Amino acid sequence: MTTLADCVTLTLPRVHDKRGDLSFIEGGHHIPFDIRRIYYVYNVAPGASRGGHAHYSLHQYAIAIHGSFDMVMDDGRQKMRMHLNDPHQALYIPPMIWHDLDNFSPGAVCMVLASDIYEEADYMRVYDDFLAEFARREAAWRQEWTEEIVLQHNTHPVTAHPRTGTPIETAVLTDASLNCCLLYTSPSP
Repeated sequence: MTTLADCVTLTLPRVHDKRGDLSFIEGGHHIPFDIRRIYYVYNVAPGASRGGHAHYSLHQYAIAIHGSFDMVMDDGRQKMRMHLNDPHQALYIPPMIWHDLDNFSPGAVCMVLASDIYEEADYMRVYDDFLAEFARREAAWRQEWTEEIVLQHNTHPVTAHPRTGTPIETAVLTDASLNCCLLYTSPSP
């Protein structure tokens, strides 16, 4: 599951001398994907916002190349606002993070490095659609997580299948982060 904890900043290499600063990014080296697309947002009208969407699978890094702006991120559970104003800091925006950009300073430029080319089908542009996808993925993650825990921990034979007599495994798991107690019984062969 993607969470806001995954939205981290990366300090880019910076070479400084009397002529000025130079920062650079190498796809697959500084960032964990090959850069397939670069785009930038500029000339944003005062009070306007950009973004207002999430992606199913696209990974991105956003950089305030000039000026500043705020990135408001939402993982389906909580929101976080981050102020970007340093051209050698890149903010990672993983898939399944709803994001809005606002509070642009005059002349601000936001450059984005993306893991893939533009694909409209990868966008969720309606917030309720994002929340529905979040709920679907969270349910799948919980199921997968539960099955993983059951397979690795806390299992012990307690009885046999009533029809076949085959031993089965039962586990009772209590997890505060899931706010539930799970009873798992392995399927009969």
